Formats: sequence, structure tokens, C-alpha cells
Amino acid sequence: MKTFISPFLVFIVMGFLFSQCDDDPQTKMNGTLTEHSACKNFLVQNSPKFDVADTTTSIVFTYSENQNLLILNHINAAFNCCPDDLYCEFYLSDDTIHVHEFEESALCDCNCLYDLTMQINHVVPGIYKIRVHEPYVGDQALLFFELNLTQDTSGTYTITRTGYPWGM
Repeated sequence: MKTFISPFLVFIVMGFLFSQCDDDPQTKMNGTLTEHSACKNFLVQNSPKFDVADTTTSIVFTYSENQNLLILNHINAAFNCCPDDLYCEFYLSDDTIHVHEFEESALCDCNCLYDLTMQINHVVPGIYKIRVHEPYVGDQALLFFELNLTQDTSGTYTITRTGYPWGM
């Protein structure tokens, strides 16, 4: 007696198995730029939210485990003085969360510093590297660091930069 497996049954079992993979919150990780300051070079006072020297750039993070929510504040991010709009894209590769920062256009012949607030959803507790891809960093130090979200719910990572537009 031959055993017969219906192709329909195989299709249903495969669909069930593949749908279970989508339940991993990390596969749903997404983010958005929720707000940004005006060009800080043009403000009478620097950002009222963060008082940081213009010779540094920082990531201030807060993490909510019960919401799987990671908030990143990039202090002194460099963009064109007239960017039209700023936006970010996010993706997870192995244990690294990549944050790509963009400007819509570069309409002026100058750069300046901004403060950005980004929200990344569906981040489960773990140890991650954060890599911020910035448009004007050139050969200066990169924003690339490790977060242990099983232990830390907030913190700051700061590096010194003195090339234009930092330290101006």
C-alpha cells in the first residue's frame, strides 16, 4: 500500500510553518524620524532640549522593554542649511541596527547642526550595535557603538568632532 500525501496538505503545512516565522518581533522592526530641530547655527540659543557643545555629536537613548521601543536622540547631526526635509531609514542586519540619515535636498552652500529624535519599534531586549550613517561625517569618527538593552534602559554615547560644521 502506497502512502499518498495530498499536495494540498503539504501546501497548508508549509503555509503554517512560514507564517510562524513572521511572529518574530525583530522581523517587524521599523522606525521613523519623529522630530528635528531647526538649524542650530541660526538659533539665538542652541537647542532648548539638549545643551551639548558643538564640537561633539551624541546619541542619547531610552528603551522601553514593555513596548519594545527604542528612542534615539541624535544631538548635533550635520545636514545642509536648507535641506527641505530630513528623514531616516532603519534596518537590522545580524546584531546591528543601521540608521541612515538623509536630507531631501541641499539647496544652500552651507551646513549646520540639528537635533533629531527617532523612534524604532519592535526592538526586543538584547545586545545590539548601533551604526548611524551620516551624510557629512567625511573621515571623522563614526557613530558606531554597542547597546545592552537587557541591562540598560537609557544612556549616552558621545564622540568629539571638530571638522565643519562641528566646532564652528
